[in-house]
Amino acid sequence: MVMADQAFEFSAKLEFRPIKDDDIKDLQTYCFSNKTIDEINEEINQDLDRIENGEVFRIIADASGHAIGQVRIERETAQSTTANVGDLHVSAPFRAFGVSAKLIESVVKTASENGIETLEIEVMKSDVAIIDAYRNWGFEERPTIVLQKSITVGGPDEVHDVLENGLAADEDNDELDLE
Repeated sequence: MVMADQAFEFSAKLEFRPIKDDDIKDLQTYCFSNKTIDEINEEINQDLDRIENGEVFRIIADASGHAIGQVRIERETAQSTTANVGDLHVSAPFRAFGVSAKLIESVVKTASENGIETLEIEVMKSDVAIIDAYRNWGFEERPTIVLQKSITVGGPDEVHDVLENGLAADEDNDELDLE
C-alpha cells in the first residue's frame, strides 16, 4: 500500500476555565467515553455545592469551544491549605500538545489564588508513567506508606472484638500495646 505524504495545519484556541453545564456532552465524547452522560452529570452535580463553597474546583481545557480535558481539585473545607488533584483526563489527540501540563499549570494557579499551599495526588506504585509525569510537573514523592485493613466483612461486632481483644490502649499516654 502506498500513501502520499500529507500535511495539514491544525489550530485551536485553547483556554482553561471552570466547568459549565454544557460541558457534559463534550466531556463524555472526549474524556469519559466509558461513562454515560447521566453518570457524568451525576458526578458534576455531586460537586456543585462544594464548588460553590470553594472546596472543589473542576478546570476544563477548552479547545475552540469544546471541552477536551478536565482536572479536579478537592479539599476538605474552603479553609484547608492542602488539596488533592484527581480526574485528570485529556482527549487522546490533544495529549501531544501538552494539554495535561497546561491543566496542571492552571491547577497550581487556581490553588494559589484560593489559599491552597500544598497539592497532593494518590497514585498506584505501578502507574510509573503517571508518577513520572507528575514528577516532571514538580510533584515530589513523600516518604509515607499507606497501610489498609478491610473491616467490612464481619461488621461492627467483629471490629469491636478486635479492638477489645487484639489491641489495648494505654490509658495514661494513649500508646497502643500489642497483647
